[in-house]
Amino acid sequence: MDVGILYGDGRWPDLKSTFLLRDAFFPVCSPALLEGMHPLRGPEDLKHHTLIHDRSMASESAFPTRRTWLQAASFPEI
Repeated sequence: MDVGILYGDGRWPDLKSTFLLRDAFFPVCSPALLEGMHPLRGPEDLKHHTLIHDRSMASESAFPTRRTWLQAASFPEI
């Protein structure tokens, strides 16, 4: 038997998939960003900083992005 663990929506041609678990996605930052000219205190403070994110799964519609999180946190304009 061959087995693989893949991330995605479970639709892969010629493969049978079984749901394993849900992910939790949340932003993280360097502790240094909690101080300085524009300290991070809440999502609205992100507009003062360069945001980076993982695009390795950009082709997977099920993979949340920075934009997904900001919209869910009610800050889609950042």
